[in-house]
Parts: sequence; structure tokens; C-alpha cells
Amino acid sequence: MKKSILWALVVGILLVASVFWIDEQLELNPDRLEGAIAKEIPPGTPKSEVLIFVRAHKPVAFDDLGAHVKCRLTGRALNLVYRRDVVITFEFSPDGKLLSHSMTVFQTFL
Repeated sequence: MKKSILWALVVGILLVASVFWIDEQLELNPDRLEGAIAKEIPPGTPKSEVLIFVRAHKPVAFDDLGAHVKCRLTGRALNLVYRRDVVITFEFSPDGKLLSHSMTVFQTFL
């Protein structure tokens, strides 16, 4: 009897932990994304590194327009009821260095 209660407790803890892990993987968090941009590709970063960063985040749409790079990332909001789309525009200098970026967030009810 004690072993079955212990196993049920372990399975319950693993189930709850996996739900939190899955939620974190599905969520597209703009604040976390902004922090990653600030840390990994600060202003002055070469365009090639910015493109690597963008491709690593698996955008659903991506345009390299020379002095501008635009990408769209799609995921879920924290409550998993809304779809969240994030459009990021990167601006580059004529010599190919990152000048700035802007981010627009859209939420759509599923």
C-alpha cells in the first residue's frame, strides 16, 4: 500500500513538472526574446550573426531586404488560449552592422 502511494506521488510530480516544461517550450515570451537579442546580438553585431540568430529561432516568415531584416515568430501566449506572433525588424548600417531593432507583438484568440 505504501509503495503504491509513493509511486502515485512520484508519477504525479513528474506529470506536473512535464506540463510546466511543455508550457514553457510552447510559450513565445517577448520579454525573454528581447533579453536574448540584447545579450546575443547587441548593436554593432555583423549581419551574418543576426541571420544566424534569426534562423535559430525558426521563424515562420523571414525576409532579408538588404538594410532591413524582418522575421515573424509564432507561438502560444502563457495561458495557451492565444496565439502570439512577434514581428522583429532589424536595421543595418551600410557596412552591415546592426543599428537597432523593433518588435511588434500580436495576439490572436484561438
